[in-house]
Amino acid sequence: MVKKPSPALTALFVVLALASTSFADRLTGSLKGRITDKQGYPLPGAFIYVSSPALLGVQNYITADTGSYAFIQLPPGTYKVTVEMPGFKTVNVDNLRLNVGKALALNFKLEATDIEEEITSVGATPLVDTLSAKNAFVADKDILRHAPLTRDFASIAGLAPGVVADPAFPDRDFAVHGSTVRANAFVFGGIDLTDPLTKAPFANLNVDVVEEVEFETTAHPAETYPSEGGFINVVTKSGGNQFLGVLHLTHSSGSLSKELWSEKDLAEKGVPAPPAAQRRWDFSINMGGPIMEDRAWFFINTRLDLRSKEAPFEPWTDPLGAVHNGYRWRNRDFMTFLKISTQVTSNIRAIASVNYQDRYQPVYESFLSLNTPKEASRVLGHDSLFAASGIINYKMDQNTFVDLSVGLAQRSKPLLLNVGGQNLPYYADAVSGRVWGSAPFNEKSTGRRFKAAVSITRVQNGIMGIAHELRAGAEYEDGYGDMMTWKDDNLAVTYFAGSPYYYGTALSPKTGKTVGKGLVSFSLASQVEGGLILKEEMKRLGFYVQDALTIAQRATIHLGLRFDRSAARLPAVVKAQSGNAVSVKIGTDLIKPTYGLNPYDQNVIQAWDQMMVWNALSPRAGLSLDLFGNGRSILKTSFSRYSEYLNLGYVQEMASFSPTRSHSFDWYDEDGNGKVDSTDTYALFPDDYRIYKESYFKKRVSPDAKAPYTNELTVGLHQEVLKDLTVSLEYVAKNQTNILENVLYDPDSGVEWYSADSPSQSWWVPFRTIVPAAGDYEETPVTVFFRSDSAPAVFDRLQNVPQLNRKYGAFELTVQKRMSDNWQFYGSLVWGKATGNVGLNAAASSGFSTAVGTPNSFVNVPDDSRLDLDRPTSIRLMGTYRFPWDFFLTLYFSRWSGAPWARSVTILPPDSWAQLNGVAVAPVTVFLEKPGSRRTSFEESLDLRIEKEFVLKNRKRLRFFADVFNLLGRKSSWLDLNDAGFWFPGAENSNLGQRVISPTFDKVLSVSGSRTVQISLSLEF
Repeated sequence: MVKKPSPALTALFVVLALASTSFADRLTGSLKGRITDKQGYPLPGAFIYVSSPALLGVQNYITADTGSYAFIQLPPGTYKVTVEMPGFKTVNVDNLRLNVGKALALNFKLEATDIEEEITSVGATPLVDTLSAKNAFVADKDILRHAPLTRDFASIAGLAPGVVADPAFPDRDFAVHGSTVRANAFVFGGIDLTDPLTKAPFANLNVDVVEEVEFETTAHPAETYPSEGGFINVVTKSGGNQFLGVLHLTHSSGSLSKELWSEKDLAEKGVPAPPAAQRRWDFSINMGGPIMEDRAWFFINTRLDLRSKEAPFEPWTDPLGAVHNGYRWRNRDFMTFLKISTQVTSNIRAIASVNYQDRYQPVYESFLSLNTPKEASRVLGHDSLFAASGIINYKMDQNTFVDLSVGLAQRSKPLLLNVGGQNLPYYADAVSGRVWGSAPFNEKSTGRRFKAAVSITRVQNGIMGIAHELRAGAEYEDGYGDMMTWKDDNLAVTYFAGSPYYYGTALSPKTGKTVGKGLVSFSLASQVEGGLILKEEMKRLGFYVQDALTIAQRATIHLGLRFDRSAARLPAVVKAQSGNAVSVKIGTDLIKPTYGLNPYDQNVIQAWDQMMVWNALSPRAGLSLDLFGNGRSILKTSFSRYSEYLNLGYVQEMASFSPTRSHSFDWYDEDGNGKVDSTDTYALFPDDYRIYKESYFKKRVSPDAKAPYTNELTVGLHQEVLKDLTVSLEYVAKNQTNILENVLYDPDSGVEWYSADSPSQSWWVPFRTIVPAAGDYEETPVTVFFRSDSAPAVFDRLQNVPQLNRKYGAFELTVQKRMSDNWQFYGSLVWGKATGNVGLNAAASSGFSTAVGTPNSFVNVPDDSRLDLDRPTSIRLMGTYRFPWDFFLTLYFSRWSGAPWARSVTILPPDSWAQLNGVAVAPVTVFLEKPGSRRTSFEESLDLRIEKEFVLKNRKRLRFFADVFNLLGRKSSWLDLNDAGFWFPGAENSNLGQRVISPTFDKVLSVSGSRTVQISLSLEF
């Protein structure tokens, strides 16, 4: 009998639930089945009980006329199932393992008896999810406990089949089965930690509080809110009826690592040593247990992660004479987490959690490179995340459940100029890639996501002889972001091979003298903090209904439909004056006379309500068929349409006074001093400053813009081969269309002119040239396009572009043996391809890439080009064996294809041709061949973990383990095979002219390869 809750416990629950946040996103699994006699007749009135160390109390069910039962909200864990019926033998099933998101079927046939008798079943328990149509990989407790991982969530994500990390941000961004890196959703213990601006997780998820992780990769049900990529569902630890604690320490350093490149090798290749292994001290403590046995549990974690390493920067002296030395990079992460789980009454369960993280880096990690000195970097000053969640599960009766949840996640991220360069302009060399001076500007940003949801689930047996699990729900989401930028000097200068004169020399349009001609730009950043703040808002209301119809215990049909209405708003922007006096003067002298305003002076832009409004219907259908009726051979197929999430990145980029916006100008150095000053002459680039006028600004989004969508088809066979061993073969096909991109648009005539074959083709003048041979490459004819002087000023509009598409097709083979009989195994092989003409990385999927910037975007880029994150083959193999005396050995091997690439070149036409044809001279970069024509070499790694467990007194357990990464000592070098550079043809249709090949062509740019050891010690008490 459940005791009446104490007032103190009830008050504690109410406070935590009201003060918390997030989304009750399927933190449980389900168990269903049918109870019959030996002849197969249903047994109404049978009692079934389930209990587990992971479950508060005991759950029970009484069968009705059909003999069916259903437990649909069981937390992941190991269960005991008991079935009782007067006149029949009692049956127990022990060690039934249930993972998050799994739907298992377990049927019972009871044997009649005249005496009370109990039977414990030792037969095989169900292993294959026979009831759902989705495809998901679960990293369970045993995988997470034994896999050689780096204690970062990205390493866990790397286990899942179909996951491809973006090399630019491998710790943050990854594509799942051909979707973009912005297509994922991250739910952490019910808290949606997906940044509404970038769609990346708000922060690195704390691995020490993870119980298990479900990577739902395809066939998402309707209850999954807009997420056409991966739905990453993290179940956090909850405590239990016994007090448990863990003290953990992990350490790695250079003394535990071996560099695989000798000094002789490095000297021969002319490259610096690869980045040194980082020193890491990672401390953590977990505690969990009962507040009141079977009524309330707690779990708490605190973690401090300290890391440092030598920055990869190579010391040098910049063109202004400043010496830049090497430095050591440092990082500090502090994390804390609290969760309370309560059984308030027999029918009400509640969960509340709070998560806080703080990261500090004296040099922001994104600035670590060979070309960026410390002085030109930014400080990550206490990047903090606060998140909380409250979830209530109300059981109306044994077949009807109501879920309520509310959640909030908020991140604050300050990026401040390094003190060594904060008063300097930003300098960058277009040839060498080196930067110096300072970073572009100071930046502070905030992201917030609030979500509330309600759903009702009804399990109904016997409707037309079919069992139903009906679910309907509604969601409300409020997304918010803001960003401010400021800098005392908002100037940026582009050098060319060490010279401040990007174009060399030219005749001054003012004096007629031959002077140095350069390329400069000025950001809109204000001079003072708080002088330019951009805010973005998004509200979403979602509804869904779905039904799982199970017929004759053999086939389950899934039907679902969701509707999402999303609306984005841009609040008013008040801008203070920018810092560099030259930028203000240019605005006054060159921009204001024509456009009526100076973007570098004080300005006000009114709010834009209903900036983007999307109404999206997303149907889902699936089938799960038990082929032979034994629960071991399951055929699954599904069709899904996913509408893209309306992320705030669209809003931020469309804002006229975007804090990151800058304008470029031609600079004529009249006094020849190599400095940008007020006595020099400047000329406008073909930017359209009408975007700062409200009447034009609101034309920057097409009124017909709709949500991009992805159609997905899956077919798979899931087979239980042996006890605890399954094999799955899945085929997945995706096609994303209706893609949004920023295109050239004339707001006066209403004509789009981003394509050479558009009605405005006269605004583009083709230039045919032959790029000379370089190295082993033959000369290459190519046609590029230059903007005619008769073309309108450059004005961008965000719209759906019919020419753009992304396609994906792949076979996925997965083998998994869960831990039993002293061993476990997991392996996956994915073979497929990702094609299209717009990439998958964060920049390419932002809507503001160069995919359709001009007709040059389509040169040598057909719609079957290989995409940037296309990896035709990827293999993952992991196995653990437990030896006598509690020794464990785990090996993890991964191998994947290299990245696709293609040659490119930047072309400037001769001045004589430009004058004759009336075109604007500006550099144009194009591909010389189809993307994917070439591919980097494959990558692979073999990692190992050795561990020993010691059993101490009073149930204490000491674990010692060592991870060895890159056990086989694989090393690689990056040879730049792209001749790239610049081509200055002397005439049209000619291979004569000046060819400036990239200075890094045919040179090794960098090397990688080290064997790293990480040691850990855990005391479990």
